[in-house]
Amino acid sequence: MGKGAHGVPGDGQGDRFSREDVRQHSKPDDKWIVIDGRVYDITTWVHKHPGGPIVIGHYAGQDATGAFEAFHKDMKVVSKYMAPLEIGTVEPDKDEEIRKAYTELRRKAEEKDLFTSSKVYFGLIFLHLIFFDVMAYYIMSTYGTTWLPYICALLCNAIAMTQMAFNQHDYAHMSVFKSGRMNRIFHSIVMCILKGTSSSWWHFRHNRHHSKTNVVDRDPSIELEPMLVVGDDIPKKTAARKDSYPYKHQQYYFAIGMPLLFPLYFQYGVFRHPIKYGHYFDAFLVSLFYIRFLYLYYPLLGILGALKFLYATRVMECVWFFWISQTNHIPMDMGEDKAKPWLLLQLNAACDIQPFWFSDWFTGHLNYHIEHHLFPTMPRHNLYKIQPAVMETCRKLGIPYRNKPLFQATADLIQSLKKSGEIWEKQYRMLHNS
Repeated sequence: MGKGAHGVPGDGQGDRFSREDVRQHSKPDDKWIVIDGRVYDITTWVHKHPGGPIVIGHYAGQDATGAFEAFHKDMKVVSKYMAPLEIGTVEPDKDEEIRKAYTELRRKAEEKDLFTSSKVYFGLIFLHLIFFDVMAYYIMSTYGTTWLPYICALLCNAIAMTQMAFNQHDYAHMSVFKSGRMNRIFHSIVMCILKGTSSSWWHFRHNRHHSKTNVVDRDPSIELEPMLVVGDDIPKKTAARKDSYPYKHQQYYFAIGMPLLFPLYFQYGVFRHPIKYGHYFDAFLVSLFYIRFLYLYYPLLGILGALKFLYATRVMECVWFFWISQTNHIPMDMGEDKAKPWLLLQLNAACDIQPFWFSDWFTGHLNYHIEHHLFPTMPRHNLYKIQPAVMETCRKLGIPYRNKPLFQATADLIQSLKKSGEIWEKQYRMLHNS
């Protein structure tokens, strides 16, 4: 039995299909995908997929070569599942050059050992977020709850929570430990116990975000209604509802409304998801955070004061994290699923933020967002090392590589929200004669 270019075994035999043949198999009870020129029938296997049926199901009828390479670290393990599903091969198409370019980029990254993490680096990251978490309590318990120690403690707590958001992101992408089990354990520790957020909720949303970035009805990160509408298509769909929200002002209330409202939605989702989907151990771990938090802060602030302190922390965290994460995506291309190859999908949907003296820490290395989306399992401290090769590949293929100063990216975000709001208003007036 021979092997494809990515280590997935196949006997080189079977039927020869056209791309149109494959596209016909994208129904709930009939799913084919293409990986490295080979066709796989995943209809009955999709619900066994470790990453969940939705992520792989979004590629039904499409070429999933780039996504397959990006998400899987151990091809030998994956090949055991894929071999029995192979049913034939597929003819090349116009995107072969782009797919080969991504494969070559990944080969270069592997040659440079860029998928191996520094345990010292991640150890220091973990210790520093624990430091700020402890300092928040220490300052208030030692110096009291007057305005100055309160503000200092609040700042430390917001730093701890935001850096935990960046750190759990590392474990979620399996980029710290070789062992998937160890990554999952530490993800639950940081996400649930230390941060008070559902691990299963994060995986449910974030895996889909990476799988089909900025694709309407695929990426939950761009489903921000009723607070915001983004892109060109979502405003038109939202305008069809007569009771739609006045999105024409969203560029103004974005800076105030999102930080105030998102933490409430955040807390709702944190508990709703694990209970709805039966992840009860996940919900139990989250409850440990609230037990710990109230045990520490109730004697200092009382029950209402402790909850206000937590809410204020979430607001600050929301401003910080949302600012960093959404400047990378909202101003970029959005639309229906056009089955773009992985390299093109991610370059159209993400941009980099030019580094300044502390930007790596401030953004959790998400300033290298293109590289992170192309190689989600690559440890964040290595993303800058692959950036020159990505830029050179873009130059050769004639694909725009967007690398902006932070404040330019912020201005683009506001302008993008303004444009989407105008699209909504125009469509709403046209449909409802107002």
